[in-house]
Amino acid sequence: MDLINDQEYISLVEDILNNEKFLELINYYHHNSSIMEHVLSVSYLSYLACKKLNLDYVSGARGGLLHDFFLYDWREYKKNPLNKNHGLHHPKIALKNSHECFELNEVERDIILKHMWPKSFGWPRYWESLIVSLIDKYCACNEFLVKFTCILERIQNKKIKHYLKKYYF
Repeated sequence: MDLINDQEYISLVEDILNNEKFLELINYYHHNSSIMEHVLSVSYLSYLACKKLNLDYVSGARGGLLHDFFLYDWREYKKNPLNKNHGLHHPKIALKNSHECFELNEVERDIILKHMWPKSFGWPRYWESLIVSLIDKYCACNEFLVKFTCILERIQNKKIKHYLKKYYF
């Protein structure tokens, strides 16, 4: 995935990528990457999928980039008993933050609000919303599996080191 060299994609989202408040996402983690890395992956894959399907790829790219525009550590957020359901709350927060910084069209608003479908507030109204929602799940699963694989590798390395120390050193 070489979004850096895709000048068309960059031109569609450049204003978002240059926004100081949006850039704060680099400081918050998703699963094993920053939220910034996560939304870039979702955005670019959504852009490519929507373009291939002759859909509104501009809204797919922009909505995909803004879908997790909440500025807090969701693990800390969930520790407060009043905030247990981050999955339901963060789309509204992302939409509010997006409205404060950017002009959004109806498709982009729906993408942000419905990206947690089927957990979210109703069915996605547009194909682009469904695509971003599915790609978001795909990217989140990939991130989780990479994190899980790293944990398994560390455990395996410890066992191997323990075995080598026990029998060879």
